[in-house]
Amino acid sequence: MAHNTPAIQRAVTFLVGRQKADATWEEAPDLAGSAPPWARPGSQLVPANVVVEDAFEVAAARTGGKLFDLSRRLVGQEYPHRPREQGVAARAEKASAAMADEEAWVLRVQDYRAINRRAWGKLAHHGCGWTRPVAPEDLGRARELVDPHGWVDWKRGLEVLCLASGGGQQAVLFAAAGARVTSYDLTPEQLERDRETARRFGLHVETVEGDMCDLSALVQGGRLYDLVYQTVSTDFVPDVNVVYREVAKMLRPGGQYLVTHWNPIFWQLDEEWVGGYRVVRPQKPGEPLVHEYWEIDGKRVTVGTVEFFHPLHDLIGGLCRAGFVIEDFSEDERGDPTAPPGSWDHLRAFFPPLLAIKARRR
Repeated sequence: MAHNTPAIQRAVTFLVGRQKADATWEEAPDLAGSAPPWARPGSQLVPANVVVEDAFEVAAARTGGKLFDLSRRLVGQEYPHRPREQGVAARAEKASAAMADEEAWVLRVQDYRAINRRAWGKLAHHGCGWTRPVAPEDLGRARELVDPHGWVDWKRGLEVLCLASGGGQQAVLFAAAGARVTSYDLTPEQLERDRETARRFGLHVETVEGDMCDLSALVQGGRLYDLVYQTVSTDFVPDVNVVYREVAKMLRPGGQYLVTHWNPIFWQLDEEWVGGYRVVRPQKPGEPLVHEYWEIDGKRVTVGTVEFFHPLHDLIGGLCRAGFVIEDFSEDERGDPTAPPGSWDHLRAFFPPLLAIKARRR
């Protein structure tokens, strides 16, 4: 293995190399050198509708684009999110046990920030829905789009921190509604979308690059905000309580925090309809999961992100412990029970995917 390669590629090199050795996959040469034929777009071993980016995404394509419980991999007990073939799962489990003490694999988990930062840059390149800037016609209804529940305390000179919400969307809409806006995001490409979109519409959005778990750059500047606005993003950090404490530092007394989370039940469900929706995974807060592909415009793009399960104890109770009062709550995006079983609209009718919270700093 080439130890001077990035940690993320070293980890996958080790994984695929072990799978080859233990499972005698003759078609899977070592990844340590140049990209082998099976790792290239168009190879018969990679599905035609999969966009392969690099060694990390190759491993995702090679394993069928499953969601993995990385913590179990670390102790050699892989739990495939979507087991499709017992033989493949068994061979992958051997590979996982073999790499339990491998430094590169540990680095892959620990370096979730770098992985997610890079992944969101790629998602922006591929045009993921969370990275597509607002259109001119959206500006006239900016308040409606960012405040569908009527929760925002609108006032002249409203100062807003859009947290982990880059992409040319919410920050630009708040600016169009007359607010003074700071966009704070981990990904340079997402912040550039905010700047480009604001300039296009003659608006101003201040952008700051950083991690939602560390807002010290803003704290040191003595900034305080009337509103912190955060779309779905806390699943990309291991401890949502840290985010809440950081947000509390940035708000004036009585300031608002509007945040949306994934319903934690979604991390426990099987992705596929098998005569019903099955809860197949226990609650394990703080344990990393790899989301190994994204569906973008009907195409599966294998871009890996590391995400984390957060229970309601933390998503809701954590706000109270961080000094907030919860004033309202909403289960968003209700579905259609008459839609085809297994479809997104049908699933949403049984498990609302998004939980929106209105909180205020004491």
